[in-house]
Amino acid sequence: MRSLSPQEKRTIRYAAIGLAVYLVLFFGFDTWSALQKRRAAYLRLVRDAQALRTRVEVTADKAAGLEGLMEQFRMDPAKQTTNTLIAEAVAAMHNAAMSAGLQLGPVRETASRSAARELATVQIEGVGPVGAVLGFLHGMGTLGYPLVADTVQLAPDRTQPGSARLTVTVMILNFEPWRGSKRRPDA
Repeated sequence: MRSLSPQEKRTIRYAAIGLAVYLVLFFGFDTWSALQKRRAAYLRLVRDAQALRTRVEVTADKAAGLEGLMEQFRMDPAKQTTNTLIAEAVAAMHNAAMSAGLQLGPVRETASRSAARELATVQIEGVGPVGAVLGFLHGMGTLGYPLVADTVQLAPDRTQPGSARLTVTVMILNFEPWRGSKRRPDA
């Protein structure tokens, strides 16, 4: 085989460089597009993960708030049973009134209205020091039962100075309609 002249070597070098540039451009464009598609898919996946993380954080915040409310009011709606709820709520109000220092009078219970979301209405009468009356009213929300004070009547007790006569009407709410309702998790 004969040896190549410097001019032929230079021509072969230029041809090899041209062929390499052509192959890099041809296959580089395809590689670049494939990498761009993978990058776009990765960025889309990152965006979806961030959106999911945000939804989880919001749900966790709602759950923490609900747990805080359940702890503050000492109430777990899942454990409330309709059969014993009225008796237990009245007993809890009676115990709270007695521990606050109130002397209880008659306790009247009336049936609920059929269209309302309440189980019963209870009217409690009592007499005691003003501080005890206010302490009882303040602590009624933390008894652990779904209670709503409908009406409160305070009057001075004429027989004992510094005492007040209390008549409070309390509605015991029914949680059954809310248990069966389906709510959206993001609502």
